[in-house]
Amino acid sequence: MIDLNKATSQEVFDYVIDHLRKQGRRAYDRELGKCLYLADDGAKCAVGCLIPGDVYSPHMENKTIEMLLLGRPYDDEPKRAIRKIERNLRKLGFNRHADLLFHLQNLHDQTTAWDSPQEFDNQAYAIADRFILTLKERPAQCS
Repeated sequence: MIDLNKATSQEVFDYVIDHLRKQGRRAYDRELGKCLYLADDGAKCAVGCLIPGDVYSPHMENKTIEMLLLGRPYDDEPKRAIRKIERNLRKLGFNRHADLLFHLQNLHDQTTAWDSPQEFDNQAYAIADRFILTLKERPAQCS
C-alpha cells in the first residue's frame, strides 16, 4: 500500500490507475445500484484501494471522499464513527490528495469509463492533464 503522507500526486495517480486497470471493473453492488469502497467480491474503488483494512468501515459507503474528509454524518448515522473515519483518513494523508482522489473516484464511478480500455484511458488522461500528471501506457497484450 502507498503512503499518502509521503507520496507525490503522480505516485498516487499511478497506483490507483494500475489498480483499476488490473481490476477491470467497478466495485459495485448490483442490488443497491451503487459503487462501493469495498464490494462483497473484494473489488475496491479508486479510493478504496488506498484504505487499509483496519481503517475501512461500512459507514464509509454512499459518501464521496470529500464527504468523509469533512466528517459530516447523515442524520441517522453515529457521529462518533464518522468522525473516527475522518481522523483516520486525515492521519493517513488522504486530505493531501483530496482533489485528485475525488476525480479518481468519479472515474471509477462513471459507467462510460468501463465501456472499453480506450474509454477508460481517455477519461484517465483528462485527469492526468488536469493535474499535470502522466498517464502510463498500458502493457502490451499478448495474443
